[in-house]
Amino acid sequence: MCHLSAVDNPVRSGSGFQVYKHEIKSSSMGLFVYAKSTCVCASQSYGHMMPIFYFRGLDLSTKTERLIEMIQPIVESFDYIFWGIEYIGQGQNSVLRIFIDHENGISVDDCAKVSHQVSAVMDVEDPITSHYTLEVSSPGVDRLLFVAEHFVRYRGQTIEIKLHQAFDGRRKFKGILNGIDGDDVLLIIDEDEFMLPIDQIDKARIVPVFDSSMTTLQDDEA
Repeated sequence: MCHLSAVDNPVRSGSGFQVYKHEIKSSSMGLFVYAKSTCVCASQSYGHMMPIFYFRGLDLSTKTERLIEMIQPIVESFDYIFWGIEYIGQGQNSVLRIFIDHENGISVDDCAKVSHQVSAVMDVEDPITSHYTLEVSSPGVDRLLFVAEHFVRYRGQTIEIKLHQAFDGRRKFKGILNGIDGDDVLLIIDEDEFMLPIDQIDKARIVPVFDSSMTTLQDDEA
């Protein structure tokens, strides 16, 4: 993980995207900044917060939909692409990641703009009642896939999928993405094709493939 100085100089991480982060805690008096530290594009830690396919805890779909409804318009108001959100619930170490994209790429300044605006809205709406860290980042070359459109767009790529529950005796799959059939993601493993229900996917991620020089990603956005 890269580290940024107090002036937030752009830094490129090993994953190929930039990061900005500062921490905030909650108290009876509200939120307050207590440190600047690590990250992945733009990040703030709050007293409260969630992914497109999962919110570990209470009402999954309702919580997810509410956060998307709040965050997506903010991202798109800056003319960025709203790629998706991911929430990792780990008590005081919980993290909400917002992924944004643009045809010209994403910079630290882009992430910071979205982070500041989202934080202001979250402070007012208060949709998450526990401490969390907010991160805003570009999707990266190993990007998560959230919606059906993503699985269509990256057909032919090698991806990893983790399911909520075991299918055919396992939860983790790695193979060639073969698009979408109805509500199922088609994944080719060896010579077999698996049909994995989208609503059962906990996480799906592209596996970057580089050429022999390890400098060129085989990706439609490279």
